[in-house]
Amino acid sequence: MISLSTQQRQQQWDEILQLSADLKSKFASESWDEINDLGERRQRKLESFFTTPVSEEEAGVIAEQISQIMQRDAQMMQQGRALQADILNEVKKISSRRQAINAYEKVQK
Repeated sequence: MISLSTQQRQQQWDEILQLSADLKSKFASESWDEINDLGERRQRKLESFFTTPVSEEEAGVIAEQISQIMQRDAQMMQQGRALQADILNEVKKISSRRQAINAYEKVQK
């Protein structure tokens, strides 16, 4: 098995952290397609990163940063559900208006 240097390992982790930051930024700008792509890329990098066991010296920092990532992801999921609910409410309003217009048009004929 090929052993990664500490620098390479840190670079891998930094890329994961950057993708997490990018996800938050894209969420704020509602760039949904890019969010999906970034999420998939981050997941692949996480899986690759954890194929090598975390060393004792890495464990504390990585655990803390994973916790932060999970908190940000949970916040985005909560906000995403709220946005989804808002959109659903707007669609319902539009549908109701359309039904009212259709009913009015039938009465007019």
